[in-house]
Amino acid sequence: MEPVYPNSGRFEFASGLAVHRCCWLVEDDPTIAPSLRTRCHKLPTIDTLTTTAAAYLGTRLPTPMYLIPHTHWEHELLDHCPQVWRRALDIVGQPTNDPQLTAANGVVIDPGAHDLAMLLTVLLNGLDRADAMILVDAPVMIKIHHHGQLWFSATDPAWLPDHV
Repeated sequence: MEPVYPNSGRFEFASGLAVHRCCWLVEDDPTIAPSLRTRCHKLPTIDTLTTTAAAYLGTRLPTPMYLIPHTHWEHELLDHCPQVWRRALDIVGQPTNDPQLTAANGVVIDPGAHDLAMLLTVLLNGLDRADAMILVDAPVMIKIHHHGQLWFSATDPAWLPDHV
């Protein structure tokens, strides 16, 4: 993985790698490119989406996991969604006295100790102009998109969640 911009939480896989993607969403989104719509799987409710995603994160991915802003510049999350980021930090047990520091470095998520479904619910419902990302020590990234979507990207399709 490589950062797209300096001092940024926006990561992508290195250019030249084949990347496989899928998306879980609750509502149709006309802004999704037509070429990607076939990779979108609609779930009936946000609760179904978050509990299914939490099960995938907790059973299929290695730990530790890291939650970071997935923005062009770290200040976007803090400027546009500070209450959401503070609530996310509370869920994972991070002190919120310095959200700038935790936004710059990301925070560790422990699937055994943290309520992943609640964390995803807070982020999916609260992010309106910024995104977040979950990174692990595997060739997979999970983008928490401000349109209430989870985008899974992997260089090996075996890391993608099963169709739901």
